[in-house]
Amino acid sequence: MTERSVSSAWVLPACGLAMGLLAVAAGVQGLGRGMSGAGVALDVLVGISVGALGLLSPVAARQRVLMWSVGAAWLLASVVPVPTMHQGLLVLAIGWFPLGRPGGPVRWVLLPIAVVVALGVGGQLSAGSALILAGVVGAFVGHPARLPARWFSLLSGVVLGAGLMGVSVVNASGPRIDPRTVLVAWQVGLVATSTLHLLAGRLLSMIPADVVHAIAERSRDAGSAARLELMERMLAEALGDPSLHLGTSGPDDSPPRLGGVTLAGAFGPMRVWLTTSSPLAREETVRRPLENALTVATRSIHASLEHERNLVVLRGARRRLLLAGDAERARLAGRLADEVIPELDRALACLGEQSRSIDEELSLSAARDELRRARDEIGSILRGVPPHELGGGRLVDALAGLVKAQAPTGKFVVEGDVAAPAEVEAAVYYLCAEALTNVTKHAAATGVDVRLRHDGAGLTLIVSDDGVGGADPAGGGLTGLRERVDALGGTWELSSVPGEGTVLHAGLPVAQPIRRQGSTM
Repeated sequence: MTERSVSSAWVLPACGLAMGLLAVAAGVQGLGRGMSGAGVALDVLVGISVGALGLLSPVAARQRVLMWSVGAAWLLASVVPVPTMHQGLLVLAIGWFPLGRPGGPVRWVLLPIAVVVALGVGGQLSAGSALILAGVVGAFVGHPARLPARWFSLLSGVVLGAGLMGVSVVNASGPRIDPRTVLVAWQVGLVATSTLHLLAGRLLSMIPADVVHAIAERSRDAGSAARLELMERMLAEALGDPSLHLGTSGPDDSPPRLGGVTLAGAFGPMRVWLTTSSPLAREETVRRPLENALTVATRSIHASLEHERNLVVLRGARRRLLLAGDAERARLAGRLADEVIPELDRALACLGEQSRSIDEELSLSAARDELRRARDEIGSILRGVPPHELGGGRLVDALAGLVKAQAPTGKFVVEGDVAAPAEVEAAVYYLCAEALTNVTKHAAATGVDVRLRHDGAGLTLIVSDDGVGGADPAGGGLTGLRERVDALGGTWELSSVPGEGTVLHAGLPVAQPIRRQGSTM
């Protein structure tokens, strides 16, 4: 148990006991002065309510005691002649929220002002002005949290202060307002202020949980680094500390000493630590939930890291399968080009010579047509396979030949240096080949536009046509291409509106600049 929690353990019960004794004394004094039982009960109830709500608020112990002292001073005024002491204490409770101490040089100005108010100097006009000033200072000057909780100071100070000043002005310029009405309104204002004080404390104690929940909602698909950055930014904003820093470490590593308060959450072999200079982090009501939130964040980030590692392994396995498939496809294509196509060509030549015999011309002509069709089909298969090894910029010539063969009227545009690793260039080639095949077979297009560029992060391929549209993204060929893009960590987008053509947009990352084939630089 910390020294602060030990202090709170006896201070708060002592405050409760003192409040009870003051309530009894105030009741006895009130009845002794001839007040009605209802009036005495209301007076005592207001003091107890303000003090009890102040103690129940989950803010710093000093702030709770300060708000309690407002209720205690209210009761004390029934015993000794200190009718404005509670107003001076209220100036500090509003202006020093939520720490119960200045927390900055500007807030120290409120201390002598509160003394003046407590002594009754300047009357209610002075007290009203001081409360408004406390509300503005408490909300906007050196507040340790940038959350709705800080509006407790502004709302309470301005409303109560404006009320006191309004009563003073009206009483000075015209018929006086019934004192009993003013008293009841002030009592209502005190209870409402202590209730807002409790709600504002609740908002402060919910900072860590709210941040973790917001991160979960806003970063469902984000990686561990993005989650950590988002949490750091949101906690810095919530605690009012732009220097707040979050980091991760192993179980045996110590977080760097950056000054301020350092908190940590652990899950398995991982720790997430936080360093902040916000005074709120020193208070148990925020510190403990903040440590719990860090533990929850550690569990989430650990799971995200495991997912990322598994994804890297999966992508590596898929990449190896793709490369093996590409190699086997290239081997078979080579055998077809080197062995089968020449045989078909020789057979066609032989049949051409034999067809000069009139008797066999008809049958041989039919056989020759079948062979030509077979050769054309094999040729179409070979056009879907890169004509040579890719990588280092060879993709440009390969795609130019592909577009010319499959879409003679199409346009091919290259923007910038598109040199990339062999596996990336092969993926782009297969993407383009499949897209052009779909255009030829299904699109009934009159124009095709193929664009290739390097956008800094990788290669981008855009294939668009003016055909009938309505392509099915779940089609077999497109599914295979999407899997190829995913395996390389790329992005995929298909737009195919019926009657408006089809646009395929694919991006493949390139880890580092690739030396262009033939370059000596």
